Amino acid sequence: MEFIAQNVVVTANQFNPSIFTQPWLSRNGVILDDEVLPNAVFQTEFCQVVATHFTLLVLPTALQIHLQTDVADSGVLVRDRVSRVVRVLPQTPYVAIGLNFIWNAASENETIEQLSRRLFFLDHPPFNHFNVDNAKFGSYMSRNFADSVRLKLDIKPVVSKEDNQVHRLQFTFNFHRDISGDHPVQDIEELLNLWERAKDASRTIVAESIRGAGCHDNGN
Repeated sequence: MEFIAQNVVVTANQFNPSIFTQPWLSRNGVILDDEVLPNAVFQTEFCQVVATHFTLLVLPTALQIHLQTDVADSGVLVRDRVSRVVRVLPQTPYVAIGLNFIWNAASENETIEQLSRRLFFLDHPPFNHFNVDNAKFGSYMSRNFADSVRLKLDIKPVVSKEDNQVHRLQFTFNFHRDISGDHPVQDIEELLNLWERAKDASRTIVAESIRGAGCHDNGN
């Protein structure tokens, strides 16, 4: 198992990226001056700041924080920085929040064709039309994860061009909550508080999916 990405996305009917200047970010504790790395971009239409452990991107419809996969206490960092933004901007018309985790998985004992077949092949239409040795399979599924939180999981074969064309299964997890009530900041922070639980759930699902297939966990 290889941990590929982790991020949080807060969507709104309208963010104002021009607010997110470096003085504003520093003054509100979102990104301190000594955390900012070179090539930050502050424009009317968007803001992008690469910090020591994460990247902040603000667009007119979304605020995103992309964390490095090896950052320690990722849940603490996410809760602290996102909460600082939404508490300062409580009147923003927030729409939804999502926690996202991406894992790649491969097997020492099975090809990607064998692994994906074992997990997803069913002997009836439409699958039986792909009952050939070179077929690859994937899946989409969703369920309720917690109160007002929907877990969506997309699994598909991918090829890593950076790693000698190695074939893997990619597990993309989205823990989604709509923001529609009278307490948007509270709703956002409630999902942020589920970060560790959601991340652990994603790791467990991937590990159990390929258990017995010779998988090594390289996640953080």
